[in-house]
Amino acid sequence: MADETPDVDSDVDGHSIFAYGSLISPLSIVSRTRNPSPAIEAVYDSETDAPLIRRDELEAWWEVSDRIDVVPVRVRGFRRHYSMESPRGGTMLDVRYTGDESDVINGTIIRGLTDEEFEIVGRTESPYELRTYDPPAIEPYPSEAQLASRGFDVPEEIQTYVYAPDAIPEGPKPAKNDVYHARLMAGIGLLGELYDAALSRQFREAFLRTTAEWDDSSGAFVPVYEVDGIPLEETEEVEAVCDTISAFHDTSWDNDLDKLSNWVILPEELLDRLGIEEYDYVDIRAADVTDEKYTRSLLAASFASYHPSEYHRTDDGRHKICIRTNLQNEIGCSVEEGNSRVVISPSAVSSRTMTVRRETSHTQQQKRGYIDHDVCHIHRDFFESDEVDIDIEPGEYIEAINRTNGRRIQLRAKKYVQRQFDKDDIRLHNDIAALLDVSPVDVDATRSTVKIRPTSALESNPERTLRRRFTEELGERFVDYNAMHVRVLPGYEQDERRNIVRLDRTVIEQLGIDPGDRVVLTWRDESVTAKCLPPLDRDERIVTPADGDDHLLRIVDRNDTHPEVFIPSTERDKVDMSVNDSVEVRRDMKYTFGKNVVVSIFSILAVLVGIQQLATMQFPNATLVELLGFSIPSVVVVLYAVLWTERQKCYVE
Repeated sequence: MADETPDVDSDVDGHSIFAYGSLISPLSIVSRTRNPSPAIEAVYDSETDAPLIRRDELEAWWEVSDRIDVVPVRVRGFRRHYSMESPRGGTMLDVRYTGDESDVINGTIIRGLTDEEFEIVGRTESPYELRTYDPPAIEPYPSEAQLASRGFDVPEEIQTYVYAPDAIPEGPKPAKNDVYHARLMAGIGLLGELYDAALSRQFREAFLRTTAEWDDSSGAFVPVYEVDGIPLEETEEVEAVCDTISAFHDTSWDNDLDKLSNWVILPEELLDRLGIEEYDYVDIRAADVTDEKYTRSLLAASFASYHPSEYHRTDDGRHKICIRTNLQNEIGCSVEEGNSRVVISPSAVSSRTMTVRRETSHTQQQKRGYIDHDVCHIHRDFFESDEVDIDIEPGEYIEAINRTNGRRIQLRAKKYVQRQFDKDDIRLHNDIAALLDVSPVDVDATRSTVKIRPTSALESNPERTLRRRFTEELGERFVDYNAMHVRVLPGYEQDERRNIVRLDRTVIEQLGIDPGDRVVLTWRDESVTAKCLPPLDRDERIVTPADGDDHLLRIVDRNDTHPEVFIPSTERDKVDMSVNDSVEVRRDMKYTFGKNVVVSIFSILAVLVGIQQLATMQFPNATLVELLGFSIPSVVVVLYAVLWTERQKCYVE
């Protein structure tokens, strides 16, 4: 913002007040002290043509503007509502002092009033009372240079006029007085002439966000811009109050799986306020922490369309949101301890909507006899176009998200060229599309889009990733593995804290393992190992959402469903995976290696002893190092042979 300011006496003296309502407008002072024509009642009279700003009061203001100073500020510890009923009809503004640093309003500090002007303002503010406050913070809008040119020092205390300083307003209340509000908005526009247009615009938007008005449709006080349907140019952080699942009504949820997902659940109006769609990412942290380690990127979902209105907001107008208890701890808040205020903002990481196309035999990649299912193919133009605003290179991993239900999967992006398609097309294997619950556009155009974003923005650890790749390459040479993606479902309650997951027997066979073996489940760049068992016999059939309606359930044969893994929350939370995510599962090569070595230990020892004896007979003067040189390669060959059967389980002609 510019540092140029009008000429103001830097030694401003006289009385000062903090203005949060009509007095924000500098014209309101001269309107009360100079009696401009026509009278103010004519302005409020809807039957006259008097303008909102009268020429006389504008001229009167410029006459005193070198003596009376107006400094726009944010003041913490207050809430502002249209709650004071006006004799002219509707409501005027009033504030309540809470002392809470998270409560903030804006206004102006008016300095340089004479004794007479101060007395007149006091009379015209009746029945408001003048009170003095020591707020948690006063934050000026102007730059330090602008403040210095005005000789302005931030005060420790402020004086302001309040009507009901201690009571939180209760509804319903009449709508705001339109003329009162319009004059106030016009006065805010005048700040652009006193400072600059950017400050005036910023002040206006903050005013509309931090001023509440009673809304009959929601039965609560809500920000003025929501009541008036005013689109705001800038999206700022939004403060909300989080709670746990049990605090909401059963009808707040589309289905029970939403309760178990690592999402932040928001009312639809808060999605609109943030300017995002459902299943976009948001950054969230506790309101009273500033350490970046408490900021998490979470998928934002909405409550059900029939979410009861009494659960939308708190009594003071803040949005209510739902976050699982384990996530509350990670963002630095705790509902049980009374620390439930959070700050939400749209994620800074860009995403892009893509159209799903069929995978072709040309783009399918073979890997040890299997189709390489962990890849997606994106047109070359995507990686080369300046119009694409997300940074992804061929070979890097992306996260694909179903835009209608939030299902996610991590895939490696590969480049392909085909003239009839463009940069916004993505090719997915049929199994991957089924896990995401999407279809190619030529099959079902209503379910044919996904949103992608780079996984490098999602807590990646390059050192850990490199180490994991090295150990996997080494294990693959001896043990090998099959990997596949499976959909995460809630685990059995009896498996909690027992490090057990459950997979169908057919999936267990495809992975080349036996029941009771250990598997590795990978989500993003984190992995967890667990003992793998089949589902209990009583679960030969499972309950799933009925086609076309997530609120109805049907029983289907397990063989008719896509691969699923039942993971208890104690294991899901270790790697931040969520119900309905598609994770990679494979056998634990370390476990498989150890299991086979233990079984064959005597054979291995026999070979080792035999090789040493043979070496000693042939080379009686051989040193220990030379003997090891004979023994180690022999042991490696034996181990490779012993594990031949395991490797064959991972290969299909």
